[in-house]
Amino acid sequence: MAGGVWLVQIPLAQSQEWLVKQHRHYLTASQLNLFQSKGEELPFVAIASPISGEAMRVLTTIHAEENSAKSLDVEHLWIDKFITDSKEYLIIRRNFSNAMNTPATTKPTLKISATHIGPIMSLDAPLSKNKQNLIFARNGTGKSFLARSLRLLDEDSLEGVTPKEMPELLVSEEAPSKQGTFQLYEDQDCIGSIGLNCLSQSVSFSAPRYIFHVFSEDYVDFHLRQKSFELDGEIKHEIIVGQENLTLDAKESEVASKKENLEVARRNFDEIFAAQKKKLQDDFSINASLGGFKSLTSNAFLDQSQSSDEQQPKTLVELLADFNKFKSLPNDPKMPLATELDGLGLDWDAISSSLAKITSPSSVVEEVKSKIAADPSFFRSGLKLTTISANACPFCTQSLTEAAQLALSMYKEYFEDAEAKEKDTLVLLERSVKTARSKLTAWRTRYLTAKSNFDELKAFFPSVQDKNVEDESAVLDVIDATLVSIEKALASKQLDLSSDQTIPIENAASEYDRLVKICGCNSRLFADLDNLVNNSSSERKSIQNDACKAFSIEFGKNKSADIDAIMLLSQQALKLQSEIDELRRTQGDKADARTRVAETFTLLLKRFFGTKYTFDVLKFKVLREKKSMARGGDRTLSDGEKSVMAFCYFIAQSHLKVDSNDDYSRLYFVFDDPVTSMSSDYVYSIVQTLKLLRISAAGEIEFNPKSGNPRPRMLVLTHNNYFYNVASSNGAIPKSGLFQLVPGTTQHTLASQKGFATPHQQQLKHVYDVSIGKAEPDFMTPNSIRSVVESMWKFCRPDVVDFGAFFEFLIDECEIELKSVLINDLSHGGKFDDQPHKSDDIVEAAREAIAVVEWFAEGQLKHL
Repeated sequence: MAGGVWLVQIPLAQSQEWLVKQHRHYLTASQLNLFQSKGEELPFVAIASPISGEAMRVLTTIHAEENSAKSLDVEHLWIDKFITDSKEYLIIRRNFSNAMNTPATTKPTLKISATHIGPIMSLDAPLSKNKQNLIFARNGTGKSFLARSLRLLDEDSLEGVTPKEMPELLVSEEAPSKQGTFQLYEDQDCIGSIGLNCLSQSVSFSAPRYIFHVFSEDYVDFHLRQKSFELDGEIKHEIIVGQENLTLDAKESEVASKKENLEVARRNFDEIFAAQKKKLQDDFSINASLGGFKSLTSNAFLDQSQSSDEQQPKTLVELLADFNKFKSLPNDPKMPLATELDGLGLDWDAISSSLAKITSPSSVVEEVKSKIAADPSFFRSGLKLTTISANACPFCTQSLTEAAQLALSMYKEYFEDAEAKEKDTLVLLERSVKTARSKLTAWRTRYLTAKSNFDELKAFFPSVQDKNVEDESAVLDVIDATLVSIEKALASKQLDLSSDQTIPIENAASEYDRLVKICGCNSRLFADLDNLVNNSSSERKSIQNDACKAFSIEFGKNKSADIDAIMLLSQQALKLQSEIDELRRTQGDKADARTRVAETFTLLLKRFFGTKYTFDVLKFKVLREKKSMARGGDRTLSDGEKSVMAFCYFIAQSHLKVDSNDDYSRLYFVFDDPVTSMSSDYVYSIVQTLKLLRISAAGEIEFNPKSGNPRPRMLVLTHNNYFYNVASSNGAIPKSGLFQLVPGTTQHTLASQKGFATPHQQQLKHVYDVSIGKAEPDFMTPNSIRSVVESMWKFCRPDVVDFGAFFEFLIDECEIELKSVLINDLSHGGKFDDQPHKSDDIVEAAREAIAVVEWFAEGQLKHL
């Protein structure tokens, strides 16, 4: 052991058998540096514990002399202590968790979700698992609205805006409800969200998991531009750096024990839940994609916001019986057929009139009436064959006697008399009533059959098991009873036309109307059942979803004791952690944040400007050539220098975002186009700074990748092609962390750019389509035009010093003259009082840009 550095010689072939389970510690890259010699074998492994500047120097010196070692970027390592022959060995293995069957820590996927935020109607898209991600976006697609949402996530850290003003700043004008939402997730865990309501001018916040530090135009305007780029040195903030604290140590030990117990209890709970969920799936033949099944998670039982008094219509056992019954449904079941009513065919007014009508008896002698009454149809038919003037019988052709002619005359007189006509009417009405009663009989038979079929089938379908066919028989009985009374009254009336046989018949008509409604209800009920039979999959899913709900309720009740125990452990751990955080904030040594800001700002000024600009710590002022700027920073600094200065001050102000050293690990940097108005050398320096930025556990901000300190979390948003390309090609952002915000009418998406160097191809296609008239120019076209021309300059002729010189080069060497002023001005914005450019001017600029591409890289146009 030398200078706090363990040097262990380990034969590689024997290292595996030395990995014993006697003593194990988990370390992170901020605590451990591993230096490995070149070559396939591993003759030396070194560890410095704790890592200190002196230890690092000793370690570096030893390996420079011994093996010319190189540094490895290792995030997680395991150490085993092995004692043999009274000697101690420290053995280090990468991915040791796999070897010991210990689950490796998985990195969460960052996801952005937004509705009605600026031009973004809807966005719900993942980024990568990297701690650093970059989103490229064309102008006007909503990039700056995302940055502003992130800047306003923390209610306690709002700058230059009140919650009441936030909805108008962020919510889309097109939002139908005048509301908008923004959420940021790591996997399924929300790490920050805001809900905005323009109508009530209110905002709902969720406490963010991280400390979001956002660089944007809003930041520059609030901290620098409004103050004419004069820095505010009135900083009273202090940072808790910590000290030895026995109370804190005891609480940390206790919370570690609680968390360990919680992990064990939760693992057991999850295993039981998974096993019972699998049984549920098997019992009910549930597809894993079923909505109710997918929503079954063990986390739901530990969510305090979930209602615990949910009603359970059927138990899981009852539902399983329903499901098994459903599976036994016959292939060709007898379906219930609704009663088809076509009316009773009765003239209610005629019946009422005939029963009430008083008819005088005929003057024909009773003897003749009796004969006709015995068989009226016989006499009526006979009269049709004779006439009054005829003197002969229509059958024998013999002459009729005077007596016969008198008889025929009396018969005819009878039938032409009112009595006979009324009796004919009564006979017809009586016949129609009999016909109506026959219909009632047929309807009753159909109803009883349909009801029997329905009751038999509904047993297979739980969704209709509690439904019943409405009773048609009772109504039919009422109608039939009325018709019987009518029938009797008509018969009595025929016997005595002078009698009043009026009876109430309105009841039958109203009951028939009620029958029509009942039959309609039953018809719809039968149609629903028919639909279930023909589409049995929907009923199957209904039973399965009900089973999932019943499972959730019963599992929650059966495991309520376990759930309560887990929630209690969780609450105790949270309470202890809160007490620990409070102790760290209120106890221990404190560091002056003003000093830290000054030190970091000084470091960054030197990094970007050398000795041109320095910082007077006491006066908290930027000096030029070590002298005060007489005209002030606002009138002395160029626009590019202002942007760089703002970037440096933003990084330095990180110290004002934290309350203790522990908070540095919670910093989440967001950069919205940090290279505005910068030349290419500054752009490169910004990218390198982002790439090399490291923050130690003690709050030291440095730019040394070999320090072993981690890179902070970072989300970069830009519309600058050159910045994107440099960041990508220099590895400032991992390839899998590169995305483009793609706008849509109703849905924005994030397209991975892992396989692309820049968004150049999409912009080139848009410019080409505009140049040939395939697409109309829009407000983003000028920026795309300039980006295409700049790409030709920077990738094909990087030796040309600037964009203006490239214009001259095109005229002199390529005989291409870019006449359009659009390429120079509109893409970078104009004044409010400038006249708007015409569509024809934009199209002409697009054609000129394509001419440049055809000269330098014609092949790119062939793949559009």
